[in-house]
Amino acid sequence: MAGAARKIVGEAKNFLLLDIPKRSIPLHFKLPSPSARAKVGSGSSAELYESDDDPLEFLKLLHARIKFLNFAKLATGARLRANRDLLKKFYPVAIPLLVELAKADGIPESEDRRQALMLTSDIASILIISHAFIFANYYEGSTYHYARHRKRVPELASCIFELLLLKQRARALRYQMLEPNDWSMANTVFYVMRAYEDTQQAMPTLASELKMDALRSKKSLNDQFILLQIEAWFDLLRLPTHLQWVIGSYVLKVENAAHLREDTGALNANEILVYCYGKQAAETRRLDTPAGPALVLNLHNLVEAIHEDCQARGTTNTRDASHAMPRFAHFETADHFVIRNQLLSRLMPKEDRAASSGEQQVDELRIFAGFSAVFALLRHQKSEFGSEERLEDRLSKRSAAFAVDGREVRKSLWSFSFQSENMTRFTTTEGKDTNAMGIGMLLAYGVADEVNRPRVAVVSRVSRPYGRVLELDMRFVASFCEPVVLDFNTVKVPGLMLYDPRGGGHWALAFPPRDVLMGIDKVEIHRNKKVISVELTRILDASSDFYLLETTLTSPQLGFYSAPQYPAAVARQTPVRIF
Repeated sequence: MAGAARKIVGEAKNFLLLDIPKRSIPLHFKLPSPSARAKVGSGSSAELYESDDDPLEFLKLLHARIKFLNFAKLATGARLRANRDLLKKFYPVAIPLLVELAKADGIPESEDRRQALMLTSDIASILIISHAFIFANYYEGSTYHYARHRKRVPELASCIFELLLLKQRARALRYQMLEPNDWSMANTVFYVMRAYEDTQQAMPTLASELKMDALRSKKSLNDQFILLQIEAWFDLLRLPTHLQWVIGSYVLKVENAAHLREDTGALNANEILVYCYGKQAAETRRLDTPAGPALVLNLHNLVEAIHEDCQARGTTNTRDASHAMPRFAHFETADHFVIRNQLLSRLMPKEDRAASSGEQQVDELRIFAGFSAVFALLRHQKSEFGSEERLEDRLSKRSAAFAVDGREVRKSLWSFSFQSENMTRFTTTEGKDTNAMGIGMLLAYGVADEVNRPRVAVVSRVSRPYGRVLELDMRFVASFCEPVVLDFNTVKVPGLMLYDPRGGGHWALAFPPRDVLMGIDKVEIHRNKKVISVELTRILDASSDFYLLETTLTSPQLGFYSAPQYPAAVARQTPVRIF
């Protein structure tokens, strides 16, 4: 009886427009100005459906048809129908395509891959803006107009967020972030929706409406917006493309992973700020001149879950640790160490990567990428032929193994754009012959003959800031490295002994990925006709290229009574300074 009475009262309020919010927060959307001259492309739907088997051809046709959608004068009802029809065509093609393209790390990037991802991103942008037109029409209309279309407003916001998530993932596969206008749209839409509507209410997702995903049939605006922000907080450009999906999957497994609250002025640990109108993802510190009012996103539960799972994976004494980490159960066992490393690395202090100190090309900078290449370089240097230059040594000066002319050779040279004690940023121009390189790859590098006593680093982030330019951030790993043979439970594998002078100095072992149990697996180092038994104590790094583990090894065991140095016979006497 009471429920029926409340329903009648609610309907009466709605009829009298008493429960319609005033909507005093302006949107400040910067939308295109439609023109009567602009027309949506012609063509039959049959053409699009016929191209379904060729996703790239489908995207080309769809993009050609809708590229002027937001410049055409369309009645709101007509635009709404067009959006629905386009989503039904676009979404079922785009999602499987992104899954397929994520399997390759994309350096070098094929032309088909580049076009497919750029078209996916561009089409998503067109549809986001088209939905924003309708959202603004309802939101900025009269109270009666808003009341009449109120049920559609959250649905439009949900479509905007789903398309932004899709665009974020498509751009991340090219190592690019969302654009400032995307963040302004996301932050503004959510802020006004939270102010005037119920953002906790679960709504059908595009995937469920299109019968693509029955398991996640509903999500709230809160869920969508928080996931968009968390993926940006993790910085997908720090993950290999085949593991970028892990972030969204992991967050869904953490109960109440994050929640939003009003900004009261105080910012606690594991909290970040989301600014209305802000043109960036959530900020880790308060801005001096914010774009608008803020909400606080609390990540405490997510951070605690990461600590719990990573500690369990790092200390388990069984090969399959899924039972100890139920949130890892649906990940491939072979990826556990890598995923653990990626999750945990987000909680570590970050190098300030906002600024570059100016690009400086160094003609004699040589880089060897990949565990196998680093091992081969150091083994060659130790051999009786160490003074002879190999083809690999000549090619190490360029990011591309082959170049058709002198101009291409110059473009493929490496440049420095930033350097600190812990991190170096290299820049180059990508071409079709660019050497395969990806996040988590081990590197050895040096200037000219300095490569004979190389610094060792790992690729920690990749970015395509514009055009064909590639920026690679390298995290310092060791100042000294020596190739050895490792014996794991009687199985011999190639290994590298690495010395890191920071924090008093410590020794680590790098080797190709394999199942490792700290404190249980017996490891022996075969070096200079001697065998040294060591224990593995801690995971320092893990990727599909190599594992790096700290050991009980000490310098005296190796005959070093001070910081280890490369043999003088192969070292350059006058080191070349980078800066």
